[in-house]
Amino acid sequence: MFRSTGESLDGRAILEVERAERGPDGLALGGTASAYEGNVLICVKYGPSVGDVWIAVQATAAGPNRGTWSVLVPIQRLPASVLIGDENAEVGGIWERSLVELLVHADGRVSQVAAS
Repeated sequence: MFRSTGESLDGRAILEVERAERGPDGLALGGTASAYEGNVLICVKYGPSVGDVWIAVQATAAGPNRGTWSVLVPIQRLPASVLIGDENAEVGGIWERSLVELLVHADGRVSQVAAS
């Protein structure tokens, strides 16, 4: 399991990624979140020559409650950096305390490279 370092009111990580599996159709992600308004954002980064891809997912419950979320993220090429976190409603983007950054390697492995 991959986790953010920021804690929610229930003492668990704000964002937990329980599933990160590379398949022929993309990257299957899922987990739990105590996300403000239930919004989980995903940003796929391929490098400076390709624009970022943003996906929004609605968790089954909004913070301070904990809800589940899942999504199939299309991956256009490898390696790819995948940022996941709670939406920052004030300024947009991902709230830093909830950030989980995964790397999808060329061989399909998925590893966590950063957390906030």
